Amino acid sequence: MSTLSDPMYGWALDARGRPIPIGAARRGAHGYYCPICNSPMIARKGDIKQHHFAHEQLIHCSPEAVAAAIGGRWLVLALGEAMVLKQPLKVRWYIAEQTYEADILEDVVAIVENLPTPQGKAEIALKASDGNIKAVLTLRDPVDKIQVERFVAAGIPVVSPNMQRFRSGQVSLESLLEDATIYGGWQLLGKITDEQLITDPDRIRTILKKSVENPPHQFWRSLESIPPHQYVLRVDDQKLWLPPEVWQTVIGGSLNHLSNLKVIIKDWPIEEDGSVIWLFYVMLHDTSAIAVRRFASPKEAHASLTFVYQLKRTTAEEVARLLATT
Repeated sequence: MSTLSDPMYGWALDARGRPIPIGAARRGAHGYYCPICNSPMIARKGDIKQHHFAHEQLIHCSPEAVAAAIGGRWLVLALGEAMVLKQPLKVRWYIAEQTYEADILEDVVAIVENLPTPQGKAEIALKASDGNIKAVLTLRDPVDKIQVERFVAAGIPVVSPNMQRFRSGQVSLESLLEDATIYGGWQLLGKITDEQLITDPDRIRTILKKSVENPPHQFWRSLESIPPHQYVLRVDDQKLWLPPEVWQTVIGGSLNHLSNLKVIIKDWPIEEDGSVIWLFYVMLHDTSAIAVRRFASPKEAHASLTFVYQLKRTTAEEVARLLATT
């Protein structure tokens, strides 16, 4: 028999072979067994120790391995059940000191496990009615940051549940998503205001590229506020939502500090004609602005600043103008 010092498991398989977390199990032996060694397990749900599964006989399967073996399958089944029942599942995140939320199952018609994609394998993919991936869930701990960046840059948000809570088995689908980390969550918002702010990465990149398509190949403008949203960039009749977090994901670049001035700089080589586009995200004295400039070749690319940014009255738009024109 197992002892009080045995490992505590958050997960097991039930008599039908379905993954079950300890939070959903009945106390005692009800056909539960280990997915690693196939040995019987008991659900211990007393009043003193943390609720957990235990092997009936002492066997050294690690709790982490057991959770990894079946936790993802449980999540797929739970998401599928919620999808069929049309149960909303909210995720929340913060951008620019504001809270946003979205239903990750809205318009989702399929839950696919281990789906190959151009960005890498999606552990759990939520596919929308148009055939595109609406979001990806990852159970890696720590997350693969490079792969996350690839998904988000392609317009696919990534949801990373709290893995410590996940391994414990003390979870429901709602609680697991409640404190999940959301990467690129703004792409779940669609039309986020009546102003139809643009959040799609490809559209943002295309609009910025076109802003310097014609002579003098220069563009700069301050970011404005369209309540309740800040960081809105107007390009002709289009409005792009570009908080710093969105810019870093969609455009990227290196962050440079000069006293109170912060500038994110990114270069885009243009293969078609050998030109290069420089993009600047400027932050100064609680103001923000964007500058874009196209050079005929990388050899001609340059940017210069005077010490005007050190003056208290200088705005980010003035710095952006200098970066775009001098």
